[in-house]
Amino acid sequence: MVGLGTGPYSEIELRAYMPVWFQHEFMHYVYSSYPDLMLEATSHQWFDRSTWPDDFVGEWESDYFIESVTKRLLAAQPSLAETFQAPTFADLSTLDLQKLIGNYERRLILNGWHEVSITLENNQLRWSNQASHQFTGEVRDMGLWILENANRETRVRVVVDDSGNVTELLVGDPAESYYRID
Repeated sequence: MVGLGTGPYSEIELRAYMPVWFQHEFMHYVYSSYPDLMLEATSHQWFDRSTWPDDFVGEWESDYFIESVTKRLLAAQPSLAETFQAPTFADLSTLDLQKLIGNYERRLILNGWHEVSITLENNQLRWSNQASHQFTGEVRDMGLWILENANRETRVRVVVDDSGNVTELLVGDPAESYYRID
């Protein structure tokens, strides 16, 4: 385990370290789900007390985690319950491809690759980004694949709401969320 020393661990060390490590890794995931809150604007922001929000008063990593929950995440929109509910993925072998057409963005937008439009031209999906790159989209194995070149393709899982409308694209593995904005 990175950051937890070296060598074999005793039973008591495992019982002490593992829950802390799991919490640490889980909070990476939580913060990436709410990038607008800037709780991990830089990697491991909680290690440097000078980067903490002004209203955080603790001293330790665990203080940062609980303050982020009580002072930011409990009031966040969408709620924690909505964010961590398992999504419903579309079966693209039956989905009307017209439902994919639209604009999507990754949050936080760091460059033009994170702003995407999907169009349908002559029954062919086209993935275009604000960095002026375009790729072909292909439906197969009940999913969407973005074909970047002859040797590289990226899997895209399509999230739909209860009405079957596309709300989010999960791009790659590990997945990055691109939310529908129109």
